[in-house]
Amino acid sequence: KEDWKIGNLILSESEHVYLESPYTKKSYSGTGDLFASVVMGALMQGKSIFDAVKLAMEFLQPAIEEATADKIECNHGVPFEKYVYKLIEK
Repeated sequence: KEDWKIGNLILSESEHVYLESPYTKKSYSGTGDLFASVVMGALMQGKSIFDAVKLAMEFLQPAIEEATADKIECNHGVPFEKYVYKLIEK
């Protein structure tokens, strides 16, 4: 079995960070919009770009994995609602 990954490269003037997560070989409608929304919301709360991207990845990954496991049609998006709790600070 191949170990596929998908990555996000975050660059600033002083540093760069590469974060990766498992890649399911599926592309679901709306995941880019969800990713961008989480990043923007986190930035507006004062988080760093690095923490914002990490949060977006941690929020979306289980929803993408669930959609893949449940064989949800790619145009139907991912079941993200049950993972919104990951966006709430404790």
